[in-house]
Amino acid sequence: METEFVRNNNHLIKQVVNLGTKNSKTLGHFPEGAYFEHAHKEYLICSHVEGNLLGYLLFSVTKSKRSIRIIQLCISEEARGQGVSKKLLDFLKSKFRGSLKGIALSCRTDYKQASALWESYGFKAMDKVRSRSKKEYWLYKWWYDFGNHDLFSFTQISSSKHKVILDANIIIKLRSNSVNQVSGALFLLEDWLVDVVDYYYSPEIYNEIKRDKGDERAKKTRSFLTNFNEAKFNPDYRDEVFDQINNILFGTSPNDISDKKQLSECIASGIQYFITEDKGILNASDRILELFGTHILRPIDIILLVDESSNKADYVATRIAGVNYDYSSLKSGEVDELLEKILAKDQCERKHELREIFTRSASNVKNCSARVIRDKNKAIHGVLICESKPQEVTVPLIRTTKSKLAKTLFSQLVFETIDFAVSNQKDLVTICDKYIDSVDQETLESMGFTLKDDLWMKVTARGIINSSELLKISGVKNVFDEETLKIKLQEPQFNEFRISLERKLWPLKFNNVDLPTYIIPIKPHWASQLFDHYAANELMFGADAFLAWSRENVYYRSVNPVSEKVPARLLWYASSTRDRGATRVNSVVACSYLDEVYVGKAKELFHKLKHFGIYEWKNIFHLAQGNDDGLVKALRFRDTEVFKTAVSFENVNHVLKANNRKRNTFASPLEVSNDVFLEIYKLGGIL
Repeated sequence: METEFVRNNNHLIKQVVNLGTKNSKTLGHFPEGAYFEHAHKEYLICSHVEGNLLGYLLFSVTKSKRSIRIIQLCISEEARGQGVSKKLLDFLKSKFRGSLKGIALSCRTDYKQASALWESYGFKAMDKVRSRSKKEYWLYKWWYDFGNHDLFSFTQISSSKHKVILDANIIIKLRSNSVNQVSGALFLLEDWLVDVVDYYYSPEIYNEIKRDKGDERAKKTRSFLTNFNEAKFNPDYRDEVFDQINNILFGTSPNDISDKKQLSECIASGIQYFITEDKGILNASDRILELFGTHILRPIDIILLVDESSNKADYVATRIAGVNYDYSSLKSGEVDELLEKILAKDQCERKHELREIFTRSASNVKNCSARVIRDKNKAIHGVLICESKPQEVTVPLIRTTKSKLAKTLFSQLVFETIDFAVSNQKDLVTICDKYIDSVDQETLESMGFTLKDDLWMKVTARGIINSSELLKISGVKNVFDEETLKIKLQEPQFNEFRISLERKLWPLKFNNVDLPTYIIPIKPHWASQLFDHYAANELMFGADAFLAWSRENVYYRSVNPVSEKVPARLLWYASSTRDRGATRVNSVVACSYLDEVYVGKAKELFHKLKHFGIYEWKNIFHLAQGNDDGLVKALRFRDTEVFKTAVSFENVNHVLKANNRKRNTFASPLEVSNDVFLEIYKLGGIL
């Protein structure tokens, strides 16, 4: 078989005229002279065997549009099914692909066999229009793009923005606004993303649209595509990629084939990201990345990836409260692993519900923070999602994995949420997670949360106020009974109520409670291990997570002097140390609430309280001066606030002097007034 331009071969041209006339019912009438005219312009290609015509392709060139228009493609009955059409199209493409944009043609929609040919070769049904004939026929406007960049497309491809191809199903859902929040597709059109991402579509989408039997809906979808860029690629390379993709993805339905073509066009275009919800393609993502370097992502993954790229500092792992666990922002590709780790299967939580929470948080980058907690081996231990609103912080998700540290870590995550809220002057924390287990619910209650309408709520404020001013905080009325507060916040006989309320409102402080305060000396090492995460961060190995994250701990000391009363406030004075690198020494570094004071024989007290604190028996034995039955004291404390600014020895003594107290070295505990506590608290830099 030979395929060539026919210019002066009258013998072949006459066969073309005869074949065209024979098939004029489907091809349309074309004057005989016009065949010869097109042949002389080299607009006629014939395939023949020793001068016997097999088929021909008649076309014209529109120079102003830099495109080819196919007028007729006709194959003799004897030669059909032998690949003649492909030979003719290949020849046409080879002659013009370097200088023109592509090939256009019109074909009636009821010519199913012809439509199948165009689609299989790589043409796209760009539009559907009514023919000009008296009878009501409809035409598909087919286009085959050579993949050559013009000035506009070159400018697009040279853009510094992230380039992403959306598969047809996502685009169609976006057009119809029928996207649920589980997938995250809804959020792809958020303003902040559009500013940093160029969205493309694969031209194969036109053939997806062609299969839509709703003409108006199909028309709207074609119109919607003007919001995106069309991917350009070498069609021959696309075909090579398609052959390889066929060995990875095995579906054979029209939709399956179209999906594979879209992916092939993405790869051929050089665009690195293909966004889809198709499970088959997602399952093959690793293999496709290995072969072609193309990332197959869900919508949520590209949202996270773009945010990670734009805000790299937010994704750097940070040590949590001075221990060797860290948290970083939720990253692209982590969601599936998290779903398996933290899904509340015992409470019949559905995976799609949990995925929706991740998706919504990932898309709301301005107001939402999603943090993943991992240990030094990168194993996941928890996740915390917080959303900042005008007056409150909402927590749609707070989970820990099953481990010995689960309860302690949960407590630390709640603490960090409260700290985030008060630091950003939010009056309320509302935890919306419906799958918090009973153990963690007890933790929430102990940390001042109240269950109301299936939501866990806590008033969050940091500062020092008179209890009578409490109702001025907007979140209070959402949680407490206003009339009860009005009665009990003022009257002197309700001092215990005010103390209890202050504990519930931690870290808020009342200046009108009668509560003893003690300055307790503590060695810097014990401070860093028990609560001072600023000091622990200075240590190479940090603090023990169980201790540093526990809201409750014990501190052992000698029995004399001072007999502490409970409840009370504690100010922790970190004494001197031989460690030259330590900075938080000879200063007050934190405050706590004192819950209980134990006095007893060293060995008995150690066994009773060994589940608290960092102490080993050798530490207690040394404190008891080598006597198992020697008396020691243990202070059980909780809800420690670590001062950002350590209050120096001189500044503490300055406060004492201002309150008519003598200068002190703080070698032993010292009871001080409420006024002294409040002044030192202010100097701690946490207001």
